[in-house]
Order: sequence, then C-alpha cells, then structure tokens
Amino acid sequence: MSTRPIQNGSKEYLEGGWWKFRAQVYVPGEDKRVRLSFRLCPAEGPEALNKHQREALKRRIIAEQTLKYEKSVASEDAVTVEQQGKILLERLSMRNRGRLTDKCIRQYERVMRLHINPIIGDYPVSAIFNAQLKLVVDSLSAVGYTASTMHSIIHVAKKIVGSAVDPRTGEALYPRTWNADLIGLPFRNVDAQNTPVFSREILTGLAAYNEPRLRMLFTLAAATGARVGELLGIEIDKHISPDFRTITIDQQVTGSAVVHLRMLSSRREVDLHPDIAAALRAFVGESKSGLLFRTATGAPLPVGFVRHHLHRALTSLGYSSDMAENKLAGTHAFRRSRDGYLRNETACPESIYKFWLGRAVGADVSERYYNFRRDRKTRLEWAERCGYGFDLPQFPPHVQ
Repeated sequence: MSTRPIQNGSKEYLEGGWWKFRAQVYVPGEDKRVRLSFRLCPAEGPEALNKHQREALKRRIIAEQTLKYEKSVASEDAVTVEQQGKILLERLSMRNRGRLTDKCIRQYERVMRLHINPIIGDYPVSAIFNAQLKLVVDSLSAVGYTASTMHSIIHVAKKIVGSAVDPRTGEALYPRTWNADLIGLPFRNVDAQNTPVFSREILTGLAAYNEPRLRMLFTLAAATGARVGELLGIEIDKHISPDFRTITIDQQVTGSAVVHLRMLSSRREVDLHPDIAAALRAFVGESKSGLLFRTATGAPLPVGFVRHHLHRALTSLGYSSDMAENKLAGTHAFRRSRDGYLRNETACPESIYKFWLGRAVGADVSERYYNFRRDRKTRLEWAERCGYGFDLPQFPPHVQ
C-alpha cells in the first residue's frame, strides 16, 4: 500500500441529493488508513457544480487533507516555522558579514508576525514545500496585496526554510526547489508600480524651498542621487572635501541612529558640480564639525520630518504622480530622477554614474580594473560637464 497520507479517492457518486467521494485517509492515533466520505456539492440547485468543477474541488479537498496530516504527524520537538523565524532574526542581527540594519530586522519581524506565522507558523520547517507557501499566497491574494508585496513576503518565508542548517556541516537541512507557478505567485507588473520621477520644474521648485536645511537637502538629493538617509548621515569634518566638490558616503541615518552602510558598493564618493559645491559651502558657513543636517540639539534630522516637508512642498508645487493619480512621491524619486538624467540626457560613462549612485560594478572585468575611487580628477570633470538638470536659485548664506 502507498505511504501517502491520503489516496486519490474513489469516483464520485450520488447519495442523499449530494455528490460525494470516498478516500482512505490516515487519522492521528490510528495505525492504518480510515475510509471516509467527503461531500462535494448538492446535485441540484444554485450550488450545484459541473463535472470539471467537482473534479477540481475533489483535488482541493485531497490537498487540504494532506496538509492537515503533515501538520498533525509532526513530532512535538520539531522546529516550527515561527521558532525558526526567531532563530533567523537572531542570526541576522548578530552576523559579521552583511549584518542587517535594525530597520530591516524590524521589517522581517513584522512580515513574520503578520503574514507568515498566522498561516504556517505552527508547521514544522521540514513540512514546508511549494504547497504550504501557496497557502500564504492565497491569503495575501484574498486581502488584495500587490504582486511585489507578495514576492517580498514569500522571500522571507523561503529564507526561514533556508536558514535551517546542520550545525556540524553548515549544510541546509531542507533544500528546496521553489516553483513560482505551484506557489501561485503572480508576475510583477513593473509598469504598474508607483515609481515617480521629478521633472526639471519640480526639482527647481524643491531647490527653492523656504526652509534652509531642507532646501539644501533637496538640492543635494537632486544633484547627487544619494539616498536621503545617506545625506542625513553626512558629517562636515569627515565627509566633505576641503573644496566642497566631493562628498564621501559611508554611513546613513536609520531611525534616530547613524549607522555604517552595509553594502560595499554603497560606500563611495559623489562629486558635485561647482554651482552645487558653492551652495553647499554657503550652507555650511563657519561650522567645522557635526552632522550637516541636524536638529537644534545636534541629533540627526528625522527622515519622517524630511518626508513630511517633501509632501508639503510637492503639494504647493501642484505635483501629481504620473503613476498613481493623487499620490505624492517619496524621497526615492530624487534618486530615480538623477539616474534618468545621467542616463538619458548626458554622455556620462556608465561606470562613473554607477559609482556615484552606489550601484554594483557590471560583469565587465575592465570596470573592476579601473577604479574611479582613485581618479577624482576625471570624476570632477564629468560632474561639471554633466550638470545637475534643474535651475539653482540663489542660496543665502546660512550658519549652522
């Protein structure tokens, strides 16, 4: 006899006005299969199904019974998905190589708590296959999550399974071949995602914002393509060159903390056009140290504060996203705008603007041989030649 927990079932039959089928199922506490009868649908009426619909329902019932069996036969000492998720979070927070930021760890924990544990949290890790992840996808689809969000959540579930390793050898205990079709993951529609960019007019308006710190921040974000968190982590005496033409990016603000960047490609130098450098020099004034963008107490300027004023400025400028009606843009739109400007409106070499934006070097070996980190003169020439893609208003001197 097959060792499967449930057989495929008998042919459907009519009994008492219902379509039914029988199947032999293992029941917890029994040494052998028990023959059970399962209802499919009424033979007549609005809830009646045709032959193909009944066959599909039959297969679904069999699949559900299989999942119930796998869940019930798990030993009491087996590590569950919820327990393994906690182990994964601990490893991510303590590892030396590529340690995640506290914000990323909190995001992982939130995904596990809200979307994974309620569905498959008490399943043993050894029992997680494509069919189990499909349960998570089905629950997300029912709520109406986007394809991109579902991919991100399932990615966390896969990492939980992959994090179960043999402590002696480091080999994965439960290697899996994941199948997006069986899991039911929809295709990501990149064209439908809200990825706005700012026009020259909007960038010019943001560069003239009435708050000096944010005016300078918006200008640097538009002229460099650096992430706002990276700009908030700039310290005057550590990261700004004496001629104000180059900014070193090696840390960022996360929450209220300043942390070093995790990715090596993100640690870089960004060169400025002379006009932007002059504006930066005027903004710094007589300040010699401390954060470039800070509160009155010297603490990092909160990212939420920046986002609030950005939305306020965009509203006053009459901005509306082309991707989503009546939806404002986030701070990452500065980065997209700079990327698009350098790619499409300048002759800047790809290796240089990738270096400025903190992108990984391509597969071409020559790109790795020629280190732009050491060729500041060439970078400065290209920074001046490329420009910055918007009109820069006159900056009044501002002392920190």
